[in-house]
Amino acid sequence: AEAMEVEEGEPKRIASVFEYLEHLEPTVLQRLYRDVWSCKAVFQSLDAMAKTYVMRLAFSTAVEEAHMAEWVEDPAAHAATMHRLRKLSLLAERGSNLCELQPTFRDCLREALTSPQEPWSEQKARMNKDSKRTTPEALEKLMQERWDQMLHSLVNPRLQDSSKVSWVFAVTEGLLVEQDNGEGLLTHYGYEYLLQPMHKQVWGFVFFCIRSTEARGDGSTEELLQLLFTLSYCEVGVDYPFEALTDNQKRLVNGFSKLGILFRRTDSRRFYTTPIAVGLPFGLGAKDAPPPSSSRPGAVMPVRTNMSIIVETNFQVVAYLETQLHLAMLTLFVEVRVHLPNVVVGVISRRSIQQALAMGISVPLILHFLQSHAHPEAAKLENPVPENVIDQICLWDAETKRVQSEEGVLVDMYTVSTTDPNVAHAFREVLRSAREKDLCLWAREDKCRMVVRREGFDLLQREYRRCIEQLQDHTAR
Repeated sequence: AEAMEVEEGEPKRIASVFEYLEHLEPTVLQRLYRDVWSCKAVFQSLDAMAKTYVMRLAFSTAVEEAHMAEWVEDPAAHAATMHRLRKLSLLAERGSNLCELQPTFRDCLREALTSPQEPWSEQKARMNKDSKRTTPEALEKLMQERWDQMLHSLVNPRLQDSSKVSWVFAVTEGLLVEQDNGEGLLTHYGYEYLLQPMHKQVWGFVFFCIRSTEARGDGSTEELLQLLFTLSYCEVGVDYPFEALTDNQKRLVNGFSKLGILFRRTDSRRFYTTPIAVGLPFGLGAKDAPPPSSSRPGAVMPVRTNMSIIVETNFQVVAYLETQLHLAMLTLFVEVRVHLPNVVVGVISRRSIQQALAMGISVPLILHFLQSHAHPEAAKLENPVPENVIDQICLWDAETKRVQSEEGVLVDMYTVSTTDPNVAHAFREVLRSAREKDLCLWAREDKCRMVVRREGFDLLQREYRRCIEQLQDHTAR
C-alpha cells in the first residue's frame, strides 16, 4: 500500500461505510451504483420500511409522492424513510410530484434479485484449483497475527510496522504523535483505539484509506467501496481471482494483505478473504443491517480472541495471554502482580483506573474490553464482570469529575498589610494581574491571601516587588 496525503486536522469519525455513503455527492453515488454488489449491499443495509419502498419502486413506473405517503399510517415514519432514501440518492424526482428509483440503481438491483451469482464467478470458473489452499482457521489465525503486529507498533513505536501506510495512518488519525527523534508517542486517541473491538479498528484504517483515495479524485474511491461491498458476499476459505480486479483494487488488496485484512501470496493470481473483511460493511454501526442473506451458512466466521480474562469479585484479574501486545493492553488499567509465561494475575485498583482515565480511556471502553475478552466460562454468566467491580469503577470515575486537584502556592500578606498600606495596594494589583493571566486558584482579598499556580508564582513575585518599588518611590516624592 502507498502512503497518501490527506487533509490535516482531526478526521471526522464515521461509524460505518453506509453512514459514509450519506455524505457523498450524488454523482459519486451514481457511479458506485453501476456495481451490482454495491447496490445489493446498500439495499440490505436499509430498514424494513425503506426496503418495502425500494421493492415497490423497483418494478414500477414513477409514483406520486402523495400516493407513497399512503403506504404507511405514520407520517413521521414516511418522512424519515424518504429522507434516508434521498440521502443515499436512491430516488429520482420526475417533476414536482413524481418519484422513481434511481435508474442505474434500479437496473443493477433488478439484476441482483433476478440473476443471483457469486462474486467474480466468470473469472473464478476459469481458475485452476489452488494446490496450496488455505483453510478458514489458518486465515483467521494469520489475520489476528498480522493485525496484532500493527497494534504492537502503536504500543511500542520503536518497532515500526514494515508497512509504511500503518505508520502514516497512526500519525494522521492522531493515534501517535511523531517526536523530533522520529519515534512515536501514543495519544489518548491511540489508547482508545487499542481497546476497541477489532472490527472497529479495521474500519478506522479502511476509512483512512477511503479518505486518502477521495483526496486524489480519480475515481478510486468508488473502486475501493465496490471492493468492500463485493467482499461482503465472499466466503472465507475460498480463493478469488486477483486479475479480475482493477489496478486500484489490486493495490488495495496488496495493502490489506500486509495487515491481515486479506491474504495473498507474493505474485499469486488469487487472494483469500478473512472473517473481518467479509463482515466489515455490515458489522459497524448498521444496527438494522443483517448479514447478507445470500451468504452461505457459516460463511462469516466469528472473530475469536486469543486473550481470556476472568474478573473476580475481589477485583483480582486473571488473564490468559499469548502475546506481549495483550499484556501491554491489559496493563493500561490493571496492576500486574504475577507474570507467568501465558498467565497474568493482577488487580483493578483506584490508581490503575484513574491512570487509565487520565490517558483518555473511558469507563465504557474498559468494561467493554473486559466483557468482550471474557473467559468462555465467565462469558456464560449474565454479567462476565461482577457488578460490584463495575459499580466501583464508575465511582472512581466520578471522583475524577467531582474533585480536581492542582498544585499551588499560598501567598499570605495579611499580617504585613495591617502595618503597611502599600502592601495591601500591591496585593490588589498582583491579584488583578493573576486573574487576568488565569494564575489565581483562590483568593480572599480582604485578608490579603491567595493561592496561585506554581508555574506562575515567580512571575507574580516579580510583579509584586516592582509594584512595591513604584509605591515607595511615589511616597518618597
